[in-house]
Amino acid sequence: MSESIAKVRCGKINLEFFYGLILSALLIGLPRLSYADNVLFVSSGVVADSWLTTIDTEIAKIASENENLVIFREDLSFAPLITDFNPNSWIAHLNSKYHNLAIERVVFAGGFARTLVSNHHDQILPGSIKYRVSNSEIIEYKNGTPRTLKNDQPEEHEVHLVQTLFPNTRRIILLSGHRDQKRQQEKLARISDNIAVELWGTGYTFAEYLKKVADLPADTVIYHKGVPVDANQELRDSAQFAAELSDSANRPIFSSYGSYIGTGAIAGIVVGSEKTGQIIGNLLAGTYDPVLSMTSVLADYPTLKRWNISRDALPSDAILVNRPMQIWEDAKFLIRAGSLAGITLLIMILGFAIRSRTDRLKAKLAESHAQQLVEE
Repeated sequence: MSESIAKVRCGKINLEFFYGLILSALLIGLPRLSYADNVLFVSSGVVADSWLTTIDTEIAKIASENENLVIFREDLSFAPLITDFNPNSWIAHLNSKYHNLAIERVVFAGGFARTLVSNHHDQILPGSIKYRVSNSEIIEYKNGTPRTLKNDQPEEHEVHLVQTLFPNTRRIILLSGHRDQKRQQEKLARISDNIAVELWGTGYTFAEYLKKVADLPADTVIYHKGVPVDANQELRDSAQFAAELSDSANRPIFSSYGSYIGTGAIAGIVVGSEKTGQIIGNLLAGTYDPVLSMTSVLADYPTLKRWNISRDALPSDAILVNRPMQIWEDAKFLIRAGSLAGITLLIMILGFAIRSRTDRLKAKLAESHAQQLVEE
């Protein structure tokens, strides 16, 4: 009896094991279920207004190509305005709001957002991969360890651009009113032993800046990084001051701000919102390629002409602004011209057909009239 029970149990166990193998095989053979890939984009500060609109547009394009990508959003643009802001409250907010969503990747862009992740990356959503995106640098925080994924070094490219367009340059005037102006000067000075970098910082009034740039030697160029406020604490629109600076300066002006190129600056290595949006979108989607760059060479066509610089001196992928459109590049003109030419040709063909028909009728009438005369 006990032996038969043992056989039955053994048979039952073997049968369950057999069914388990079949179920495992079926599960392996079935296509895997696709789960949503939850990601988070945290923006703040300088990533605002039209910049943010363009970035959002590029992110949306990439998201539309990844049907399983679900993007969540936090905007901290108002945070820097709060003097007693406590980062711990934002850390608690992010962790509380998203801890059940299994966030895979988080991208931080904009001044305050970058500072938040730099100082507290190990506390914010510990299971997620974090990325810090600045003007030219991308840092990944994975397993608590920071790693630089990209560093375009725009200062190096800027100096190279200066040397390409003006090979005799021996001095760069760094015109900057920002807090990190000394660091900007040091970074530029390290690039070339043949070029001295002189800082014109916050110790001048706007009138003094305009006077000083009017009488510079031929081996000098100006690198305009922006002066938000002068020595008298006067505020002035940055684009307006860039135009005034260009009107006064007797040497070319370079800048890394796109708004200055086209209002006086000749060229610069500019961080573009479209490229930045593409990079952020790819980081969120997990498809980032280090080949992607956030910077482009931007040049002002009339200012190039002013300094007798050929378009061929620029990189092939440089973007020209304020360039007069050539006739063959104007699509509307080509369409209108083509339509007019087509209509003219059609009128000529119709005119020729009508004239030919008229001539044939006249010939027939003349022939008929001649026959009548003969018969009479």
